[in-house]
Amino acid sequence: MPDQPPRKRGRPSEGVREAILTATLELIASAGLANLTTKEIAARARVSEASIHYHFGGKTGLLQAVILDGLEPLKKLGGEVAGDDTGERPVGDVLLAIARTLEGFFDRALPVLETIQADARLRASFSKRLAADDLGPHRGVELVGNYLKSAQENGRIDGKTDTAGAALGLVGACFLRAWQRHLMGRRRQQKLPSLEQAVAALTAQLAPR
Repeated sequence: MPDQPPRKRGRPSEGVREAILTATLELIASAGLANLTTKEIAARARVSEASIHYHFGGKTGLLQAVILDGLEPLKKLGGEVAGDDTGERPVGDVLLAIARTLEGFFDRALPVLETIQADARLRASFSKRLAADDLGPHRGVELVGNYLKSAQENGRIDGKTDTAGAALGLVGACFLRAWQRHLMGRRRQQKLPSLEQAVAALTAQLAPR
């Protein structure tokens, strides 16, 4: 039987970026800022430390990429919502889908943001990047607000609804539920209304009168 070629160690090159992002999230979840060095991330991802600088330019760029990567499901959903001109989906169903996606993003982003806040220099650098790209919670409020405004124009919600205020309320509820999970664990989640309850209450308030 011919000799088999030796197996290559580490991850395939095409999966380096994803491996680094995953390793970063794992380290933040398990050890917070203490072990969040490019050296530790590289070791967890089984890649060279130079790969982190190549793909992300350093720790600030890496943390921004972790958050932006988490925005992809929200961007996809935003495109679907924007294309829903027929209004075939009930308003409550659309809002619940948005809310679930928002919570998923906050679940991913909060540990990263907490880590950034713990380092003054990292926080200042990250803040500049967010400002340059016009990123922040207002993006989620805009997504919900734009959908509600469209639904209002089509007569699917009450014409007197403050769509911006309703959007802020929904995004705030998603953030609060994710923050409580992050801060106190899922066992305490029952202390807050379920997402379904929150969306149902909002939908009832939005109904045409």
